[in-house]
Amino acid sequence: MRYSQYIRNVCFNLGMPYSEEVVELFYNMKEKKKLRGRPLKAVVGALIYITARKHGVPLSFDDIAKVLNVDKRQLIARAKSIIKENNFTIAPPPVDAYLKMVA
Repeated sequence: MRYSQYIRNVCFNLGMPYSEEVVELFYNMKEKKKLRGRPLKAVVGALIYITARKHGVPLSFDDIAKVLNVDKRQLIARAKSIIKENNFTIAPPPVDAYLKMVA
């Protein structure tokens, strides 16, 4: 299965509407050879998390870890390293977004 289709499937399962942006980020990292030695599931999960934060989608590391069947700590480590390497600024999600999920 191609990576782009895999990423789209994961995003669909998470209810994440910005799968194309995740695919683009993934292939940009692949082109720059920043994926070597990193677990791909964790990288995909981290990119989904970063994109979700960018667009205010309330996805937690727990949600992503469950769908991808990876350790949450791996996702957090990958997300931190990707954010640092690419100088992304990620704002915390609004609290009301999570309240809608619970209610």
